[in-house]
Amino acid sequence: MDIDVRNEYPAPVDAVITLFADPEFVAARAAALDHTHLEILECGRSGAGYRIHYRREVPVTVPAFAAKVLTPRTTVEQDDTWTEHDAERGTWSGTWRVTARGLPIDLGGAITLAPGDPAAVHHITGSLDVRIPLIGKRLHGFLLADALRTIAAEHEYGVATLERRS
Repeated sequence: MDIDVRNEYPAPVDAVITLFADPEFVAARAAALDHTHLEILECGRSGAGYRIHYRREVPVTVPAFAAKVLTPRTTVEQDDTWTEHDAERGTWSGTWRVTARGLPIDLGGAITLAPGDPAAVHHITGSLDVRIPLIGKRLHGFLLADALRTIAAEHEYGVATLERRS
């Protein structure tokens, strides 16, 4: 497992899951993170859960050895699905998946959102698979660092948004 991040939010679980599935929030967060060409494919309630499915162009750290394979901006598609796991406790669980257009790279895993101390804990786990001959193993570290920076920046933006709204 490459990713194991626990982010705390200063709001109840219901407020956080509603924020995650708010198309205006998704758009504002993308803009704040310099993600461009956002296209929201689905964002909101889906059956008994939520689905946040969108495409965007993101900045990527491109080491010199990978300049022929990667560009400084890459189009990625992300699909998060949430299902209420335990209605009594207010716990949500789901999956997340990120694919890069035209590149043999897969990133994804499991997500949970549960009551915590002080208010809600978003737990993200996952793996990065880079299937590029010769440079894939070397590139893995750069792409993983970008993914972790994005997760941290998204969390920071979410916390700030919740604090502004309270």
